[in-house]
Amino acid sequence: MLSDVSPVEAAPSFAAHRVVARVGAARLVCVIVFTAFFLLGAAWSLAMPYDGPPDELQHVTRAYGVASGQIYAGQANSNVTTAESLVPRGAGCFRWNTMVSAKCQQTPGANQNAQHTLISVGSGAAGYDPSYYLLVGPVIHIWPTMKGIVIARLITDAEISALLASAAAIAWSGERNRWLLAGIAVCATPVVVSLMGAVNPAGVEIGAAIAFWVSLLDLVGAGPVRRPSVALLLCSGALFAVTRGFGVGWLGATVVICLLGARRERLRAMWRMRRVRLSLAGLGCACAAACVWDLLAGPNIDLTGASMPHKTLRQVVAQELWHRLPSYLDGMVRSTYYYGGDIQVPLLASQIWFGFAGLLVLGGLWLGSRRARIQIAAAIVVPLAILMITDVDAMRQGIFFSQGRYALPLLVGAPLIGAREFGRSSVVSAERSTTLLRLMAVAMLPVQLVVLVSSMLRFQSGYPASGVLPLDPFTGKWLPPLGPLVPIALMILGLVVLGVFMWRPSRFDATMLRFGAVGALVYAIDIAALWVLHAQAGLPLAFATTLAFCCAFAANLALNRIFTFRVSGPMGRQGARLLALSGANYATTLVIVVGFSHLWSEYLVSKTIATAFCAVFNFFAYRRWVFEPVADTPAPSLHASPETGRVIMTRRAVDRPEQAVSLDEQADCR
Repeated sequence: MLSDVSPVEAAPSFAAHRVVARVGAARLVCVIVFTAFFLLGAAWSLAMPYDGPPDELQHVTRAYGVASGQIYAGQANSNVTTAESLVPRGAGCFRWNTMVSAKCQQTPGANQNAQHTLISVGSGAAGYDPSYYLLVGPVIHIWPTMKGIVIARLITDAEISALLASAAAIAWSGERNRWLLAGIAVCATPVVVSLMGAVNPAGVEIGAAIAFWVSLLDLVGAGPVRRPSVALLLCSGALFAVTRGFGVGWLGATVVICLLGARRERLRAMWRMRRVRLSLAGLGCACAAACVWDLLAGPNIDLTGASMPHKTLRQVVAQELWHRLPSYLDGMVRSTYYYGGDIQVPLLASQIWFGFAGLLVLGGLWLGSRRARIQIAAAIVVPLAILMITDVDAMRQGIFFSQGRYALPLLVGAPLIGAREFGRSSVVSAERSTTLLRLMAVAMLPVQLVVLVSSMLRFQSGYPASGVLPLDPFTGKWLPPLGPLVPIALMILGLVVLGVFMWRPSRFDATMLRFGAVGALVYAIDIAALWVLHAQAGLPLAFATTLAFCCAFAANLALNRIFTFRVSGPMGRQGARLLALSGANYATTLVIVVGFSHLWSEYLVSKTIATAFCAVFNFFAYRRWVFEPVADTPAPSLHASPETGRVIMTRRAVDRPEQAVSLDEQADCR
């Protein structure tokens, strides 16, 4: 029957299949990265008190006003209409008062009468563009309580996660662009992730900036002009321009820096494409709308009209370089509140992050061309200079205005350009990007958990007189709405998903997605059974863990065999191997849950740690050992012609549409 397919038709069919498979794999990467970042942002959404994230009260009241029809509220600090419940008693009482926990502030919505009482309050976000608030405002208007605020945080989280996931998919599918994945990992600092769980457009601006940088670098580089990159350029660029006041300025600087490294022939070829011209036209309309709004709303803060501080120019410059510059850097990585002293995050967090960022930047300066060096220098010097100049003007009013996160929309370009130069260089092989991503997964991902726990400790307990925070994040004067366990569990789960992707970025198939879905369901069954048996039925912890494990084992066996790996027939050897693996999982789970119970009382956290550890190991064990596929198509004979081999490979590709796609293959999605 091999003669039914001609060799001429076989080769195009095989290539076409690989292109389709690669497109599907890129979508799968997008789903995986979105899930990981959404879980990280959800952890922050549930962990922080109201107004715990920077300026959240200002943005919540502005969102309620926009949803009420107050689209234009005037310039900054103008009055906005909002529900009285959104300005609770003691609002902001813990701000810059490190010995006070969030208990001093009334929970929004605790007074039911205040939910239906409208008041007029001044808001520093009154002059902000309404586009972001049109998205989150309706839920806050419907539920002017902590419930509505958390839902608004999750909406913000989903928006930023979609931007970062799209950027990761573009980087993953581009030829030799997997180095950009390392750049994206560096750009997603703990501060950026914390803003994903806040009602604040700053996180959307930074997420849009990362996506815009990645799409623009992909378009002006070598290779085909891909439609997903053009679409992401338009969507992220429009959000970049309208979300915050200086968005058009940051976007313009980004375009100029990227064009410095582009060839004229490339730009001419792009301009001849209709979809590129339409995208640029749409981007121009968004920038025009943002400029019109900025003219109507005026500056966010008036930095003129006051006298200069009683300091010489030399003293001002020294203060900026030696005092404010370290504060800017901390504000990019570990200062999740207003200033670094309010939340004590270990300095090692910044050192680890800037170590990897410096590796990409210095590597780009070393391996890159002269144009690339100019691009990296501009992406670093320009935003920091703007921060310093703005700060010097603010000193006329006796305040420090600039914060490190303000510069991130442009500053993220430096590690991204450096990562691109690694990909272009012939000195460093493409496989080294996987090694770097694995090092980042080991060193950087735990930092996200450390920063979250440090922030939770500060708001739950406050700093004692000794200045040393307690190490138990599961107790405190104030606790998150769903308790401290849920955000920590979500953070761990998101880090596991992101870590698996960073460990194996070059091969993904639909089996991994199904395994993740089944794992989440089995985890829910396991946790629910353990809680019912131990907390409700009163069974001993070891016995309850055993019974819960048996329930999860039955669901795990049925779902993974039928749905994930789609293996039919008698159990046989697979059943024996699964029992052996389950025994190892049971012993590991029992040791972790019972052993950690001597360190803390939260047995569900111990269960989460055990589940995350076993899940990573089980996927590879299931695929390579328990549900090992049996070859059903013989390999081409050594004496067969090349045409026959291509035909056989084509039929294999058709028979196995979910075969993993490697980045090393030359087929590209268009």
